[in-house]
This record gives sequence, C-alpha cells and structure tokens, in this order.
Amino acid sequence: MVCSMIPLQVAESAEHSSAELEHHWAKQVIERWLDKGLIKGYSDGTILPDNPITRAEMVALINRAVGFSEQAAAHFFDVHTTDWFAREIAVATAARYVNGYGDGTFLPNHPITRQEVAVMVVRQGRRRGVPGMRRSQRSKTDWSRPRVTAVRR
Repeated sequence: MVCSMIPLQVAESAEHSSAELEHHWAKQVIERWLDKGLIKGYSDGTILPDNPITRAEMVALINRAVGFSEQAAAHFFDVHTTDWFAREIAVATAARYVNGYGDGTFLPNHPITRQEVAVMVVRQGRRRGVPGMRRSQRSKTDWSRPRVTAVRR
C-alpha cells in the first residue's frame, strides 16, 4: 500500500528525537518521510512510531504524498476550524477521497482501519487516473471489498 501501513503520527511540525528511532525497524522509511515533509511528528518533538495512525493523520499523509491542496467545506460535527487536522480534512474532502460516518462525524482521532486506508488510496488514485485503480466486479456486500480488491491487484 501507499504507506506500508507504518503506524506513524502525523501532526504539527517538530524536531524529532533520534533516540526513539534509533533501533526502530522502520527507521530509514521514517527518516525519509521526515526529510520529504510527509510526516512531521508531534509538537513536543516526538514521533511515536509504534502508535496506531489515526484517520486525520492518514489524510494528512495522503494529502502531502500526493500534493493535494485545494480545500472544500467539510461539515463534520467533530472537526472544528481550530483543530490541526481541519485543513487536512477539508483538502481530502475537496479531493473526494473521504467520507464521514452516517451520524455526521469524521472520527479524526480514531485509529484508521486497513479497509479505510484501502478505500482512501483507491479513491484518490481514481481521482488522479492511476492505472489499476478500477472498480472491482465483486459483490458490494462489504463496503470496502471493491476497493480492497483493487489495491491487492
């Protein structure tokens, strides 16, 4: 997948602590992503590479990796203009690769599932015309099945 599902926090810019990465299995990838500005760590300088990635952090990573920047109104009860992720969710909404839940929430601080990542990756890929990001012909009984199938191909 686009990010190899490395559980990594994406938040406000900060200097990261090399001690927390010293013996981490994903040290090289994390440092490369830091150098490219794909991830920034927490405002206290930590990276916390073993924490699960949240829905807000995932959209920030996708936006930065792909270069999305156009914003659209994002109307979710749990996303406020003062939240660090409000702009990122507005960008993902404009790119039309995210949806909230039926109750009007986005759940930005909830850990993202692999199914949700697959759906986001396929949707943003289709928007950009990436080959292989086509609809599956399988049954749509599982909301994520068509997009998970597309990612596996």
